[in-house]
Amino acid sequence: MTIKKALLFVVAGFTFIRLTVWGLIGNCTALAPDEGGYFQLFKYINNTQAVRPTLHWAGTPKWVLEVFFVPAKIFDLFGLSEFQAFRLQSIVLSLGAFALILISFRNLGFFNRFQSLNQRNKKLFLVFLALALFMPSNIIWTFLGLREPFIHFSLALIFISFGSYFQNKSLIFPWLIVYFIGLVILGFTKFYLVILIIIATGLTLILLYKRQEVKKLGIMLIVTMLCLPVFSQQVKEVNWPNVSFSTTKLSFDFLPDYEAPSLPSMTYSQIKSCLDADKAGPLLALSIRVFEKLTPIRTQMADSQIPIDESSSLALRSDENLRSDLNLFNLPLGLVNFLLFPISILDSSLFGLLGLVETIFWLPLYLLLSIQIARSRKGIRENPLLLACLVFISIFATFSALAEVNFGTALRHRSVLLVPMILLAISTWQNKPSKPDF
Repeated sequence: MTIKKALLFVVAGFTFIRLTVWGLIGNCTALAPDEGGYFQLFKYINNTQAVRPTLHWAGTPKWVLEVFFVPAKIFDLFGLSEFQAFRLQSIVLSLGAFALILISFRNLGFFNRFQSLNQRNKKLFLVFLALALFMPSNIIWTFLGLREPFIHFSLALIFISFGSYFQNKSLIFPWLIVYFIGLVILGFTKFYLVILIIIATGLTLILLYKRQEVKKLGIMLIVTMLCLPVFSQQVKEVNWPNVSFSTTKLSFDFLPDYEAPSLPSMTYSQIKSCLDADKAGPLLALSIRVFEKLTPIRTQMADSQIPIDESSSLALRSDENLRSDLNLFNLPLGLVNFLLFPISILDSSLFGLLGLVETIFWLPLYLLLSIQIARSRKGIRENPLLLACLVFISIFATFSALAEVNFGTALRHRSVLLVPMILLAISTWQNKPSKPDF
């Protein structure tokens, strides 16, 4: 099978699965506590709600949101309900991010390099790509109407324009404009990620300071910094964290505590409410039946629990203020918590089980990518895109390990790793080097 034919099947599967879930999930917002707020924001932009929600995209100007929600407004004009139009926009954005990644196959010369791979490495690459694109939580986040599709799309714009810029000999190239647009979209979606991009670009510049690409990296850093005036309000509101070294507060809970209240039980009750209101589609109804059959004791506990504060119920750590205090002694266990999650997710019901299942996806992704990076270690400093992706992944994983305080946001934010990981795979994938003859 050729790479183009294989990618055609992947695109078809990517689209089919998301459209199928979109059609069968129903009009229920129980899968993400804040999805309802984003939908209300779309209704405000669509002029069907008078009051703007205050917690979602709070620092983003209305005119930017008008642009962000253009696809959903178009779908609404063509007769879809607001809710379905709102969700379909997320799928379109995800497809857009995937299309940008496919463009990178050509720009980075991967189509030709793929032909030189042996059959084993061709299959392993396609397995890697399938694991990344069909990850359960990624499917969920990319059709619910949350910010993740905007993050994936903007990161794809940023990294692909970054790599394409270095493929061209000119210092001034249209990809710089694409790069700037990606930064603007990312900044209005998750501003702290722009700060991490700035840090990653600066570190990449330092690591490549003796190479000929240093001029272009300097230009990229200048363009990155030029986006900051666009976010003058966000810059003023940045709460810079305190970095400290103190006694670690992280711990693993190897035995589930079924008596402790947790948010996934609230998710269960919310889905049941959707079923009672006839808003849940066949997929949600099936998930409830399967869950009730597999975990009857946990179901009984979920029915009897008193609703509690969401952030407390999802906490991975005992300290809820870790976003403002980055304790470096928490880093080792924090990385494990963020990248894999502790075994205590077994008592977390629906989304805890989802996190457990996803270990089956993430572990091979980490392993396969690590092998390819090790094989390409000699050429890392010759590939600015590879180095920039590696630096960003390292910075983002470190920050998340220190700053994430709850299970739900960590499960969502981990999907940020997928775009740079896929681009890293495209840049590094090769056969196992042959042993030199002596």
